[in-house]
Amino acid sequence: MRFGLHLPNSGELTAHADLVSMAVHAEQLGFDRVWVFDHLFNPVELSAGTRETRADYYNKADMPYYDALTTLAVVAGATSGIGIGTRVLLPVLRPPAVLAKQVGSLAVLAGEGRLVLGVGAGWLLEEYDAVDIDSSERFARLDEHMAMLRAVLSQGVMAHEGRFYRQPAAGFLPVPAEPVPIILGGAGPVTMRRIARWADGWAMPQVEAGPDARTELAALTTRLEQACDLEGRDPASVRLVTGANLADPLSHYSLLAERGIHDVDVMPTELDHLEPSAAEAFVDDVIRPLS
Repeated sequence: MRFGLHLPNSGELTAHADLVSMAVHAEQLGFDRVWVFDHLFNPVELSAGTRETRADYYNKADMPYYDALTTLAVVAGATSGIGIGTRVLLPVLRPPAVLAKQVGSLAVLAGEGRLVLGVGAGWLLEEYDAVDIDSSERFARLDEHMAMLRAVLSQGVMAHEGRFYRQPAAGFLPVPAEPVPIILGGAGPVTMRRIARWADGWAMPQVEAGPDARTELAALTTRLEQACDLEGRDPASVRLVTGANLADPLSHYSLLAERGIHDVDVMPTELDHLEPSAAEAFVDDVIRPLS
């Protein structure tokens, strides 16, 4: 199991965090990757439609939220080899040509094999209103968006004529020599079919440590197995990525490894977790025993 440190580019810790220093320290300690979240902004109030999905949102309007790809670009330049990843980026909020250029440039400049692109359809409806996109189309748009991105990253030149997007034949170089793994977030039945159909991996919901964790993880992996069976795919070929709290006990991380999780995004949740000693203790208490 690979360990990544979450860079708190959003939330209550963000104003107190030095994201670049955290990434440099994570690389020095031997973490495999650093991860970030993605949203365009923090609404002052959630709409009724959004509250049907999420009763509350932990980010408030007066909290900073650093752009995901910009943050990873700065971090990549400040480090030498640690992996970088999004868990997850919301592609539909960006024009496909723009995102293709950003992702290709980041993947090449960061260095081959460093970027993992987690994507999702999103749930914060205010964002879709802001970019003048019908939120009910976001899942179908995501399919088309990712097909275009994959074409760009694999070929460098692309033309596209689809339901939502049109792209005249054009070159998008540079693109990386190695494929950029694309993992998909979510857990609904239709999303699970998408994961089995076209994603390289699954950004799973985070399961909280505790007596129910084993049962919840088993239910999630069963859901994946069922979707893969419907799509004719071997579930072992799906890269499993999830989150866990930095303060979670070794037993919880052992359970994640036992359940076949490939990557874990280790989340600082308290102010003192931003201290270098917290990541150092995690290496001693969790990473080394599981190595």
